[in-house]
Amino acid sequence: MIRKIKQPKALSPLAVIIALVFFVASCDLDVPAPSLVEDFQLDSPEGVPAMINGIHGDFAMSTVNTGASGGVYIASAMLTDEAVHVGSWTGFRGVSNGTVRDDYVEAQAWWSTTSRARWVAEDGYRRITNLYDEGVIDSEVAEPALAEVAMMAGFANRVMGDHFDFAVIDGGPQEDVTAFYNRALNHFDQSLGHGIADFELAAKAGKAQVYIMLGDWSNAVAYAEQIPTGFVYEQVHSNNSSREQNDFGWWFHARNEISVWGTPFEEWGYSEQFNPEGDPRVQFEQPAGSPTGGDDRRPFYRQLKYSSRADNIAIVKGTEMRLIEAEAELRNGNIGGMVGKINEVRNFHGIEEIDPETVETNEEAWELLMRESGLELWLEGRRLPNLRRWSEDQPGHVPMAVVRTAGDGGPETDPRVNVVESVTPYLSLMVSRNEKDSNPNL
Repeated sequence: MIRKIKQPKALSPLAVIIALVFFVASCDLDVPAPSLVEDFQLDSPEGVPAMINGIHGDFAMSTVNTGASGGVYIASAMLTDEAVHVGSWTGFRGVSNGTVRDDYVEAQAWWSTTSRARWVAEDGYRRITNLYDEGVIDSEVAEPALAEVAMMAGFANRVMGDHFDFAVIDGGPQEDVTAFYNRALNHFDQSLGHGIADFELAAKAGKAQVYIMLGDWSNAVAYAEQIPTGFVYEQVHSNNSSREQNDFGWWFHARNEISVWGTPFEEWGYSEQFNPEGDPRVQFEQPAGSPTGGDDRRPFYRQLKYSSRADNIAIVKGTEMRLIEAEAELRNGNIGGMVGKINEVRNFHGIEEIDPETVETNEEAWELLMRESGLELWLEGRRLPNLRRWSEDQPGHVPMAVVRTAGDGGPETDPRVNVVESVTPYLSLMVSRNEKDSNPNL
């Protein structure tokens, strides 16, 4: 599996060579006879590409796969206002209803696979460092590998901080989620320390994402400003094996389990059938012959952003950096500056600008920012942390409504409720019951 970087300049020859090597190498560390693979076999020059591919595979698995349990991006889409469950999966119907629990079957996979992605990336950095220190590999192999692996360790920690209610590191005690964010910053700094330009922009953008969650806006803006608007770092998905697949394509296309119906994105997004004047960053349709979801009740509107299980997902991108700058302007009381940054994003996509004079109040400005952020980052795993921090430091300013529980009649009776106020106990996934039962420090 290769990683894909989109940016204004061309990739360096070294990055192209590395990408080709990774493409040829297997993306899956699973083998027909795993008992024949010894741990020491990874500690070799030949093991480095396999480790890197495995790290990317575990990250992909944790975010949008984990088999029937889905990934944390899919769970968070339903816990927020990005999608509504219209099928029959208990854990997903639970979070879609706004009820967060640690004993859902799916919750065990959400926690275990993200924990694995974090551990494998961090251990990969240790292994490759040892190979370099022992002279087994030279700097031409070690430096880009370490830069990439440290970057992915940063993203894996950031994802855990974004999605869970507290932190647990390798069987340790309960900690605040800031422990994940601080580890992420450390790993991003490790990545920057290797001087590989192709990964530096992604690591710097990752730091901006983390700093907004820590409330450090000066550092967030300082790093966001370094990222070109057109930059994208993607997790690459494919149909080569099940663990490489983007299961937004499965839940919305191969199955009819999740719907855009009942969300604010139904109102904001583009649909040739329902809203031809909508925003093209969010597109959906009601497929012929499948008017309802798997529950045979709620309307099934499938998203068109990921129509295939091989579609890539952005991990960081420059347009998000402009929105971070926009939010910083708003927090400084500069509504016009906020609208200007939002219009940079809209111009990038060829979308009509917003007239700053139409945004008169602080409340209108916050609603605009939250809507634009939602449209730009839809189904990319960013909505949950953003909504959570807005609900904490901008109480009463999160106006979005979404369908949660069923009404007394047909789907038209399903009430739309505030996305934040309708969640019990809080707007995060829970550390799993399996972790709590098996960890003597909890």
